[in-house]
Amino acid sequence: GATGTYLQQHGLEPGGCPEEFNVSHPEVVRGMARDYFEAGADMVLTNSFGGSRFMQKKYGYADRVAEFNRLAAEHAKSQAPEGHYVAGSVGPTGEFLEPLGPVSEGEMYDALAEQIAAVAGPDVTIISTQQAVAREVARRLELHGLLTAGGREGRAGFVSTGDETRFRTQLDTLWGPGGMIYPFPW
Repeated sequence: GATGTYLQQHGLEPGGCPEEFNVSHPEVVRGMARDYFEAGADMVLTNSFGGSRFMQKKYGYADRVAEFNRLAAEHAKSQAPEGHYVAGSVGPTGEFLEPLGPVSEGEMYDALAEQIAAVAGPDVTIISTQQAVAREVARRLELHGLLTAGGREGRAGFVSTGDETRFRTQLDTLWGPGGMIYPFPW
C-alpha cells in the first residue's frame, strides 16, 4: 500500500497520474518496489492501480494503457529478490455497469482484459475495489485465461468487490471451493 503517498513524496503532484510515472520517473517507481522489498515485504504491487482505459482517459492517456501497465510490471519485477513476488494491481475503473452507469458489460470486460494483458509478468493479478464489476465479467476474464493459472503457469487471480465481508464468498462462487490457486509458500 501507500503507493500514492510514496509517489507524492517523490514528485507526483496531487491529482497527477501515478501510472504516467512509469514512463517519466522509472527510477522512482523501481525505487518504490526496492524500498518495500528492503523493508521486508514479501510481495509488492505494480504501479498500475488506476491503469484502465477509463481512468487513463481522465488524464488524457487512454492511448497509453498498454505502455503504462507493461512498464509497471517490468519496474516492480526488476526489483524482486528471489523468493519474493509481484502482484499486478488492477484497481477501480471509476465507472459503473449498466443500468447504474453508462458502461456495458462488454466495454468493462474489454477495459479490464486490456489492462490485465498489459500488466503481464507479475506472479499474481489482484483486481481490487471493484464495486461495479459483475460476477459475469470476472467469469469471462477467468474463462479467457486472464485470471487463472490456465493463462500462465503458476499465475492466480483474485477478485475483490471492495466489500471484504463477502470476499471469500465471491472467490468461492467464481472458482469453486477447490479452484483457487495459491502459488505462495505461506
